[in-house]
Amino acid sequence: METAIEVAGPEPMTPAAQTEAEQLDREICADIVWLSGAKEQADHRIARIGGLLWRMSQGELYRALGFPSIHRYMRDRVSRFENLCVSQLYACKEVAEQLTGHVSPAEIEAMGITKAHELAKAKRATGRAPSAELVSKAATEKTEQFKESVAEEFALRADEPRPKGKWYDFGGFFADADDRAVIERALRCACLVDPPIQPTESDVAQRREIFLRFCMEFLATHEESLTPQMPGRVNKGDVI
Repeated sequence: METAIEVAGPEPMTPAAQTEAEQLDREICADIVWLSGAKEQADHRIARIGGLLWRMSQGELYRALGFPSIHRYMRDRVSRFENLCVSQLYACKEVAEQLTGHVSPAEIEAMGITKAHELAKAKRATGRAPSAELVSKAATEKTEQFKESVAEEFALRADEPRPKGKWYDFGGFFADADDRAVIERALRCACLVDPPIQPTESDVAQRREIFLRFCMEFLATHEESLTPQMPGRVNKGDVI
C-alpha cells in the first residue's frame, strides 16, 4: 500500500502583501491603459511598468490576485488591447531585473526603456554593473550618444585606447535557426581568411573587422556591375 506524500502549497499571502499587490496592480493597469493610446513619452512609461512588474514577480504578489504565474497575470492585463502583447511586458520586466540594485527605479524611468535596455544588455553580456557616471549620462545624452558611452565602458578593454570615429549601431533583426547557421558560418569565414583576425583583439575590434571584410568582399564582387549612378558609389579616378 503506497503512502501519499503531502506537498506543501505556497505560503498564504499576508495582509500587507495583499495590499501591495492590489496597489501595484492598479498602477500597472493604469499604465497599460495609458500606453494603449499613447503617442508620446511611452519610452518612460514602459520603463516604469518594467519596474512594477519586476516587483510583482519578485514577491510572487500575482498570487494575491488569483494568478498562478506572472505570465498569466501579464497575459490577462494586456488581453483587452490589440496593440500590446505579453512579450513587450516581459522585455521591460527583464530590463528592470537586470538593473535592480544598480540603477534606481526612478533613474530607469527617467532615462526611458531604450537607454535602460542598452544598460541591461551590456550588464547581461559582461556580468558587470554600470558605473554611476554612466548612469548619470543617461539623463543628459541623446540615445545614440548614450549607446556610444555604453560601448566605451563595456565593450573596450581597460588597456584599449578609444577608437577613432563615432559608434556605429548596425541594429538587429529576427533570425531563425537557418539564418543563424548561415550567419555563424560567414562570421567564422571572415575571422579565418588571411590575415586571420586575432582572438586576442577586443570584441569591438573583431566586430569592426568582420563587418568591413563583408562590405569589401561584396563591393569587390558586385560594385562594378552596378550602374555608375548608384548613390554613394565611388568610381575609379574619384578623389576621396
